[in-house]
Amino acid sequence: MWLKTGDLNDSYIYEIPEKITQKALFASSLKINPIGSILIAMYGATIGKVGILTQPATTNQACCACSDFKGIYNLYLFYLLIAYREYFIQLGEGGAQPNISKIKITSTYIPLPPLSEQYRIVTEIERLFSLVDIIEDNTLSLVQLFTQTKSKVLDLAIRGKLVPQGPSDEPVSVLLEQIGRRQKTKKSISDKFPYPFEVPESWEWCKLGEIGDWQSGSTPSRAKKEYYNGDINWLKTGDLTDDYIYNISEKITQKALLETSVKLNPIGSVLIAMYGATIGKVGILTQPATTNQACCACSNFRGINNLYLFYLLIAYRDYFIQLGEGGAQPNISKEKIISTDIPLPPLSEQQRIVEKIEEIFKMLDKIEENIQTNA
Repeated sequence: MWLKTGDLNDSYIYEIPEKITQKALFASSLKINPIGSILIAMYGATIGKVGILTQPATTNQACCACSDFKGIYNLYLFYLLIAYREYFIQLGEGGAQPNISKIKITSTYIPLPPLSEQYRIVTEIERLFSLVDIIEDNTLSLVQLFTQTKSKVLDLAIRGKLVPQGPSDEPVSVLLEQIGRRQKTKKSISDKFPYPFEVPESWEWCKLGEIGDWQSGSTPSRAKKEYYNGDINWLKTGDLTDDYIYNISEKITQKALLETSVKLNPIGSVLIAMYGATIGKVGILTQPATTNQACCACSNFRGINNLYLFYLLIAYRDYFIQLGEGGAQPNISKEKIISTDIPLPPLSEQQRIVEKIEEIFKMLDKIEENIQTNA
């Protein structure tokens, strides 16, 4: 085995990819270091990296090894060298190729407790490191849990189970009749019931196309330079952030707006991505904007709070992703969007749902931020 600094991993060394021959060992100044030897890197960017041999090995000149320990437990030395890393890095600065030497290492003063205490120190270090590893693993699990919790909150919201229904809320059926709906939908699941779940009595199922005006965008010809670098926002799916949209990287000119099929969407419009890996990503405009053909926008809302629509579209994301599968380039279309059935609560309940979602999301975001800060 012939070890190089790149093989040092601040842990036990099990894999050493390069090997030399017996002849090389006899014909050079190489020495075999026994199992349990502690190694430290002396050159370049790896200065201070350490490792513990689990098999006999030689090293290149950039490594220094300690064995035949006198009054020191090898694992105590291992952790002590990690603690001294910054000192060794500073010791190696100043040259074109930073390095330390065996002389600098062996002349370094270290605190040396009694052997029995060294064993206790190592035991405590490894106990604490094990706890840190558990916390890091759990932190990742908690982040996933927060994502799942938000999804569950949205699922409860669109089923009418997040906030109580209000006895004074005007039934949605009245509103839908006012905007042109004449036939009421069924709410109880039966063999003929076409919807995925029941909704409260004051709610109705309707099509997305009934609650607003939907329009997709287009891309002005790139060959016409006079169409770009104007003052009209032109949004692409990469600008959708599942949040309010404040930054839109590209702009087109008034000429492009007048001469092409791009359309200007007003502030408050809710946008959804229809193509590729971004299907289902959403956003809310904070400034008027046009979009490319991969985005669909809803405005001129009828009987729906735009924030309720925003959260409902997020809740429907997996449905839209599945709807887009099957082709070489996954996509949904404006037609698929506007023909989608959605559960619609009374407007006053929509507002209560939005307030409750944002209250819960804010609390979850704060907890997640604190965990990541303290991890």
